Amino acid sequence: MLALPDDGDSGAAEPADQRRYLEEKQRGIEAKRAARGIARQPQRIGEALDVPILGPERSEESQKPTSEKDPWSDVEQLIEASEADAKRLRPHYSHVLLPAGALIHAQLIDVEVGVVAGARKWFALFEIHEFNGVSFANRPTILRSYNAPRKGWLSRSHELARDFCAVTGLVKPPPVPRDCSARAFINAFLKETIVEATTRVVKQRMDRRLHKWRETPEGEWYSVIDSITRLADGVPRVLQRRQTSDQRKKK
Repeated sequence: MLALPDDGDSGAAEPADQRRYLEEKQRGIEAKRAARGIARQPQRIGEALDVPILGPERSEESQKPTSEKDPWSDVEQLIEASEADAKRLRPHYSHVLLPAGALIHAQLIDVEVGVVAGARKWFALFEIHEFNGVSFANRPTILRSYNAPRKGWLSRSHELARDFCAVTGLVKPPPVPRDCSARAFINAFLKETIVEATTRVVKQRMDRRLHKWRETPEGEWYSVIDSITRLADGVPRVLQRRQTSDQRKKK
């Protein structure tokens, strides 16, 4: 094996050995440049998507010849990246404070379940589209909580029953099957719709250590949906199914 002097060594190699060393070094530089040239475009996309790019592994799309690649693929990835950035920048529901009784337009984005003060809860998470007629650019989130149904039916005073009737226009809500999940029931009347709702301010938090409600400082207050008043846009899934069923009966 060729023994080369260290960078700090003042010795000199033989002319033939030095020429071979320089040729090998130049080939190494060219190989590195070629590798960087291949990975350059996926790396820019990775930076836009804020995800790490593994050098040797490339997507099937990037391996296609330039003539076969979809010219809109990079544009679509950048749009998805901007949407992901907007979600990351969207304020958390516990950081959103609106005046009590504010009128908002909101859209359901998620459903969760939990326990508060020993009681089972269903939580519907919305993003706010409008507040008193003013549109939000980053669409902050806001929460609507429901007591989880304990029976196979809902009383007219139950929050779920009131919201269901306000959105669908039906006189009473359907029964709640035992195996019905929170997501399935709430999606049936809120998914793919925009609703008008009023807000209230939460000024207490549950002390998990003492299991008691405690007053919070004003800096920790946040808003939640107090009630849904009407359907602003869209058609609830439960009504879509009814329309489909009616059309089949007519045929």
